[in-house]
Amino acid sequence: MAFTNKNICKNKQITLSTSYQELANQECSEIVVVGPSGGVYISDDSAVADQDDTAFFVPANEIMTFRGLTNATNLSAKRGSGTPVFYYRTQFYSSLTPAIGG
Repeated sequence: MAFTNKNICKNKQITLSTSYQELANQECSEIVVVGPSGGVYISDDSAVADQDDTAFFVPANEIMTFRGLTNATNLSAKRGSGTPVFYYRTQFYSSLTPAIGG
């Protein structure tokens, strides 16, 4: 059996608005975010009318990891009071891939 590396990581940058927008469509199991100037709100509950009630606020220059995802679209983001440029990293680690030599 050939070995296929499933450790796919992508660095992303988006420009945030004052309303929530889904992160880019990218298969992943976790997302690492870095709070931009003014912070960023991260939500996983699009069914709630006021997502700020269930969102995490990531302050400027702080790093937070969100795990247990299947796709980056599971999360949405909204800018805080500062710059709208937001960086995050999607990471996918599959525990289903057979071990080398397996």
